[in-house]
Amino acid sequence: MLVDDPDATVLHFTSRNTHLDVVGARITGLDASYHTMKLALRGLVSMTENLPWPLKAAPQTALNVIKLVEDLRTVNPKANNLLLAISELAEVLAEYRGKHSDDEQMLPHIRRFLNHLQIIAIRLRICRATATSKKLATAFRLQAVIAEEAANLTQARELMMTVIAAGTHSRLRDIKQLLLASPALAPQAVLVGLELSTTPPPMPHVFCGRGVQLEAMIQIIIAANAVRLAIVGAGGIGKTSLALALLHDDRVRSLCEDRRIFVSCEAAVDVDAILVTLTRMLSLPLYGDLLKAIINYFRSQPHSILVLDNLETIWLSRDSAVGVKTEQLLAHLASIDELVLVVTTRGTLLPNSVRWSNHQSATLGILELEAARQTFGQIVGRESFEPTELEALDHLMRNVDCMPLAVNLLARLHESPVNLLRQWEKQRTSLLQVDSHNSQRRDLSVEVSIQVSLDYLPDMNVDPEPFQLLAICSFLPDGLFPESCEQLRPTFSRLDRAIRLLRHHALVYVGSSGELRMLNPIRLFVQSHFPVTAKHFSKLRKRYYAVAAAAPQEPAEDFTARSAQVAPEYGNLKSFLMYLVEREGPSPGLVEAVRAATEYSFWTSPSDTLSEGLLGRVADHPAWLAQCLFSLARLDSRKSLYKVSNDRFRAAQDIYTQLGDRSSVAWCKRWIAGNLLQMAKLDEAEQLLLDAKQTFTDLQDGFGAAACELCIGSTYCDRGEFRKALDHFIIARDMPRSSGRRDFTAQCMHNLGRAYLALEDISKAKIQAEAALAEYSSISARQGVESVTHMLGHCHRLQSDFDTAERLFTSLMQMAIPGDRAALANRARDFGVLRGDQGRLEEAVEHLKRAVQLFEAIGAPHWTNICRKELREMEERLSKGGEESSAT
Repeated sequence: MLVDDPDATVLHFTSRNTHLDVVGARITGLDASYHTMKLALRGLVSMTENLPWPLKAAPQTALNVIKLVEDLRTVNPKANNLLLAISELAEVLAEYRGKHSDDEQMLPHIRRFLNHLQIIAIRLRICRATATSKKLATAFRLQAVIAEEAANLTQARELMMTVIAAGTHSRLRDIKQLLLASPALAPQAVLVGLELSTTPPPMPHVFCGRGVQLEAMIQIIIAANAVRLAIVGAGGIGKTSLALALLHDDRVRSLCEDRRIFVSCEAAVDVDAILVTLTRMLSLPLYGDLLKAIINYFRSQPHSILVLDNLETIWLSRDSAVGVKTEQLLAHLASIDELVLVVTTRGTLLPNSVRWSNHQSATLGILELEAARQTFGQIVGRESFEPTELEALDHLMRNVDCMPLAVNLLARLHESPVNLLRQWEKQRTSLLQVDSHNSQRRDLSVEVSIQVSLDYLPDMNVDPEPFQLLAICSFLPDGLFPESCEQLRPTFSRLDRAIRLLRHHALVYVGSSGELRMLNPIRLFVQSHFPVTAKHFSKLRKRYYAVAAAAPQEPAEDFTARSAQVAPEYGNLKSFLMYLVEREGPSPGLVEAVRAATEYSFWTSPSDTLSEGLLGRVADHPAWLAQCLFSLARLDSRKSLYKVSNDRFRAAQDIYTQLGDRSSVAWCKRWIAGNLLQMAKLDEAEQLLLDAKQTFTDLQDGFGAAACELCIGSTYCDRGEFRKALDHFIIARDMPRSSGRRDFTAQCMHNLGRAYLALEDISKAKIQAEAALAEYSSISARQGVESVTHMLGHCHRLQSDFDTAERLFTSLMQMAIPGDRAALANRARDFGVLRGDQGRLEEAVEHLKRAVQLFEAIGAPHWTNICRKELREMEERLSKGGEESSAT
């Protein structure tokens, strides 16, 4: 129940898993209600043992929403209604966790609740950003958001209560279908991703003292499916080396063959970066639901192993939302029985979203003294030492806690153990004089060893260049690439010498693309001790602004070539821009770079991290605020978040109206209408499109008017008025020729082909489809190519050109993502209909049976029913043919 008076609210939380029991607590003041709510939700968050991720994520996300409500309650007191709705849902959540924690059929409903909370958080952030300026107070209608989302939460609560009360399988299934039903996003024309090698980094040259741990992990892999391995410990203790040794073991090679994948998370600023990297490594197309494509790929393979190295970079991110998404990603990956999932992370904690196969032995300890001694000896090339040297070496190894990275760094100095011991103790004393509290830290030994290595570089006051280069490398998590290095060369007098020195002392190494990289403990140490100089930072700013400017913003013939220049540096670009967003005020250059990077991500893998970060910092700059909202709204639309997308578009539209920017107002209307089409609100969409088209016509913007015509044609298609749709598609096709937007021309031809096909004018449909195919192919728009190829196949089938139709359908099978059951279902139906037309009825029946099974499995009732109808017709034809044969 929603009430306007928060003083009359009763909050009721019950949990049987903890001592938390806030029952019937009457709240007598607003602050008390917030305090009680937070206390209860924090108690729910603490109950993480052996629970799936939605049950942890939902309370934490609710806490984030409450923080936003606190910020906005002065703007509109009705924001407290959200608090009340959340409290009622949290009560259900506590009840569920107490009684039904083993009921997996409830999890989709918890996910639905979580999804509502995440959407509310986004919408409230927009409110906060647009309401900070009095001038912009009307840019967003907070009250409408509150009423709508509070109603959504109430509905979610009722559905969850129904599930708990009913308890029957059929009822659960019906509600599950109701909750999961949502309009699918019509994907844009998108492009094939640039591939990355799946070959893991080489096995460590020296690897001693980890045989027991390695063998234990391999035995777990051999003995079971659904293996989830974690390697945790201090920085520099050898987590990455152990993971690489696992990947290169002969038994793992034999089991997983070339499906041994290593992903470093160091450069990632969000989960999207990991998904893009994996997508490129697996040669999957960069469009649609990347996570689904990745899951389908791994499920289609016999065995694969995936290592996520330095996971703490995103899992323990300062942005709690990134941490929650990381847990969600791990939960999805852990659901794949065919995948061995391995993560390495600093510290002693493990992500709670996964049940780890080696939970009791995940923490990696220090090396034994003998193993540390052996490591040192192998690096320096000596099998034995003099007694005095051996004594000094053992003393040195104990001083560094036998930490592998510290041993490695000291050995690569190629000094006698006696001299190294003296130097190490000197540095340790110096460090403790600065901070005596450091003495018990295990990673102190690594830091001292790094400092000893730095001492062997030339004096910083005499030759600062090696230190300056170190600082630059530490600032770029993906490494310093050759082209960026050349951009910096004018600021160094002896750059090549500095590189040689750093490589000689193992402070940097060369990656697979020629980039200079650093191990994470060294990178963190250098960052904290050696800031990038102003002149070098200025060069980096210029370089990465140029990278952002070079990122293609729309499909074109040169998209793939231009992406090849941007993709290797994309991780550095996002990291650098996020650094500027968090630490500097907005500037024209930064805002434009963020816009360009976000637009590029729209065509590859949608990522809102940069624009979301910038949004809260441009509230006093209306034009920049509107630009951020517009970019984020496009991404939301791409992700099927139509309601949130339209909220952002309307906020941007209000600002553009105040600024007198008629063109941008019209584009907002055009995009809002596109979202409304997906929501089946045809009349409202058509009116907006007519308004926007008139504005574009007044402004002599042919492309804008054409975009509206294309959408208007789609409204007529959705109504079944295909001849009217044809008129609009033809107008749209003929208007934008001068704009050079080949992707748009292809979409017009594609829609014309569909309309002609619906009107059974096969010849014209084929002409348009072939023209669209040529355009899509010229810009490498893979999804457009697939869709038009499918339409062409049916054109040839309807003309009884069965051989050509079969070749086209077969080519679609070859283009499909491995394990994509939707594609397999469509192909099964295609071949079923084709075989029926050919009179090969038994084969047709088998294909259609398979199609029915696949469409049922993916939860597509509409297409399941169509295939069942076609199957019945085919079986009737087969039966009649059999009777006629017997009579003959």
